[in-house]
Amino acid sequence: MINIIVDSNAWNFLHVSGISLSNELLSDYNFQITLEVSRELQELVGKEGKEALYEFFVSETQSLEEPLCYFGFYNESVPVDEQRFGGFGVGGFASVHQDDYFQKTFRQIKSSKRGIYYGNEADMLIGSRGIGNTFILTEDNNKSGPMKEAENTIFVSRKFPMTVEQFKEYLDLETSKTL
Repeated sequence: MINIIVDSNAWNFLHVSGISLSNELLSDYNFQITLEVSRELQELVGKEGKEALYEFFVSETQSLEEPLCYFGFYNESVPVDEQRFGGFGVGGFASVHQDDYFQKTFRQIKSSKRGIYYGNEADMLIGSRGIGNTFILTEDNNKSGPMKEAENTIFVSRKFPMTVEQFKEYLDLETSKTL
């Protein structure tokens, strides 16, 4: 099974395209989100003009597994709802490859915060997961930062909506390039 992590901005593409991740045509793929994606989309609550996107996100993620997060320990200097890591039984260990990616992209994290995360921090955590049979579905193809250095990315754009059939063909093509 091929895992596809849906980045925060890719939900715009899915929404505009009217693509449901539970569509039977997409059953070859295991769609996932990360803790960072979940938190970034939660920030849409109450934002004018974003109600439909947020409702779409909530409806599409109800059937997905719990958001992915890395294993780590509680940091007392960070509020409970901003903790970066999951503890025992929640977070997964990072691989050597993922640790190398962190070391390579850590310098790209900005000193200013946007919501819970520092600039590029969420992209670094999400992009680190794009290895092996896991791909990142994202609109971050023109932006500098950690996502540019992620190995397995699939770029989409809300400016170019697709039917579910076109999307399936595109996923098949993009995932076959590295597997």
